[in-house]
Amino acid sequence: MQLFAAVVAVAMTLPVAAESFMQLDHNPYGYTIVRENYHDIVLDRYGNIYITEDSLPGCGAIYCINDECVVFVCSNYDNIHSTGVKNEVMFATLDGNEITRANYINDLCLKEEGYCFAKGTNGLWGIVTEHGRWIIEPSAKELEKAPFEWCRYGYIKKKDDSSGKWGIINLVGKWVVQPQFKNSNDIVPFDKDEIYAKQGGKWGKLDAGGNWTVQPQYKEPRDMPQNPDLIYRFSVETKNNYGTKKTKWGYKRGDGTVLIEPRYSDCGEFSEGYAWVEENLFEKYYINTNGIRVTESFKEAGNFKKGVARVILNKEVYNSKSGRFEKSDKTYFLFRTPATLKEWLELAVMPWEGDSNDKI
Repeated sequence: MQLFAAVVAVAMTLPVAAESFMQLDHNPYGYTIVRENYHDIVLDRYGNIYITEDSLPGCGAIYCINDECVVFVCSNYDNIHSTGVKNEVMFATLDGNEITRANYINDLCLKEEGYCFAKGTNGLWGIVTEHGRWIIEPSAKELEKAPFEWCRYGYIKKKDDSSGKWGIINLVGKWVVQPQFKNSNDIVPFDKDEIYAKQGGKWGKLDAGGNWTVQPQYKEPRDMPQNPDLIYRFSVETKNNYGTKKTKWGYKRGDGTVLIEPRYSDCGEFSEGYAWVEENLFEKYYINTNGIRVTESFKEAGNFKKGVARVILNKEVYNSKSGRFEKSDKTYFLFRTPATLKEWLELAVMPWEGDSNDKI
């Protein structure tokens, strides 16, 4: 059934007055959800209106949007962007056709992992993707006792009905690790290519195809050899001349060799080849895996996901209303392209002062 005919298939060319909005959410697909006068609006990456909540009668808010569908909240939508719990949610295609509905969703991992626990219209729990597809049909009365569990990297732990053993499925519902483990805690995805697994009281490793790459022989997961291509943070404590302790952060490879010496007061994990680091309070910037600085400073910075990172500028921006340069606490987004990261910095979405092609 066609739900709304007024959805704009091609973004409008009328630019939006960004400073009048309260920004609610942004995603890697290039869309931003904003609120103006208690009405939700979806903007494209150039700040043009794409969809409004008024496009769909009976829905009071827009929760999220991706490359295939938009998720509307049909009731009890007060503070939905901060509570993390939604009631009566509908998934619809971008051209206005309903995909599915859920009476209740717990969205703790909907945006990060691409799926979430959801209570269907039958009152039972299942798992639905961000595109409105049920990976596990609503069938569990209680979420705490459900034969499935959340985990990261696009995996879901699932208990086989016939054998009673646990395995892992992917986001299309196919077994990645065949059900062979007595307890769900015996399988732990470490990243998208490595899964820690316990068999016979010993730990080993499985690959993304469920094959043993390290046979079960270790007492604890931390005792196993690590992937040398893995990059993780580590810290050391130092003391200044007055005896005050300070923590400095750096990066190591999976084999334990130091990749970047600890010199940062704070840092994030590497994502898509880059990590934010902080040397002074509210002065964050991005480095590559060689430790080379590739951006200017930001007040706040986040990890890249599908080419997008959220930042807050740490500099003065001209306010066209007051006619003065003022400190900016507005959120901007970095979009990366196949070039040097310095060239990737584009003032992509909103809010902006001036033309959308301005560089940060």
